[in-house]
Amino acid sequence: MGYNVRVMSVPRDSVTIMNRFTATLEQCSAVLAEGAVIERLRRRPGIRLDEHALHSGFLYRQPEMGILAGIYREYVAIGRDAGLPLVLLTPTWKASFERLKRTGLARLAAV
Repeated sequence: MGYNVRVMSVPRDSVTIMNRFTATLEQCSAVLAEGAVIERLRRRPGIRLDEHALHSGFLYRQPEMGILAGIYREYVAIGRDAGLPLVLLTPTWKASFERLKRTGLARLAAV
């Protein structure tokens, strides 16, 4: 199934990013936000979250990458169907260099 999703180009400087984000919040009557992707993964049979980096490593291995992508697609579809902007948070919020080092994924820290 294809999605007709408009992805806003993301500038590199944080001031422009925050200005666009703030403008979007001000212009919309409602904005959707994902509801704890991590909790959906935690409750999924067969999924093991890393004690240090949680689901950060899922970006680099299958089948976890596909499972994570499927969850994100569900949120995108909800936003699209509702005609509302959507805030999806990154799965790398626990991916500091020190945490990745403890998980054996330190080579990915520069990504």
